Amino acid sequence: MIRNNYLEAISLIVLLLLWPFHAMAQSVSAGSVMLIAPGETENACGNGLPSAVGAVGEEVDAYVDGIRAVRVSRSSFSILLSCYYYKPSDIVIVRASVAGETRDDMIQGVDIAENIIAALESHRPW
Repeated sequence: MIRNNYLEAISLIVLLLLWPFHAMAQSVSAGSVMLIAPGETENACGNGLPSAVGAVGEEVDAYVDGIRAVRVSRSSFSILLSCYYYKPSDIVIVRASVAGETRDDMIQGVDIAENIIAALESHRPW
């Protein structure tokens, strides 16, 4: 199990490194996407997820068992991408608030996160 988590983390980091070279225009085919408004990250998903801390691609401890939060930074915003990797109906994006963020930044952040989710969907083990 630890080995699988390690391999999944490496896969996600490789995906993020290759991000600028791939145009991922897929849409999310399974699961749901929930955008948590800035300031709501402490109580997101009922039990709450942590703030965006740590390095890009670093796993962040979550309060809910089975949720892994990975910080993804791009431009002027941060995204916590939290996935139940073996439950396709539960995919959640939690965004951390960033001072000076505009509506366009928010829309761009959602687009990027949806593309990452689409890539994860196509590589799930089920």
